[in-house]
Amino acid sequence: MKGTLNQKKAIKLLSKNGWTQARGGKHQVKMTKPGCRPITLPQHKGRDYPTGLAQAILRQAGLR
Repeated sequence: MKGTLNQKKAIKLLSKNGWTQARGGKHQVKMTKPGCRPITLPQHKGRDYPTGLAQAILRQAGLR
């Protein structure tokens, strides 16, 4: 994935790959998929995630 990743982009990306939003609101969102551990997406005050966090989210989702 090129560019930066923030909470809104991460939700869209994970939703396209079969993940569903289980619970959470504006500050933390938990994404789930059958057979996988849930992924928590923090808000980070509307800014982009740091590189390490973005890579960790993609790795947990099996996209990297």
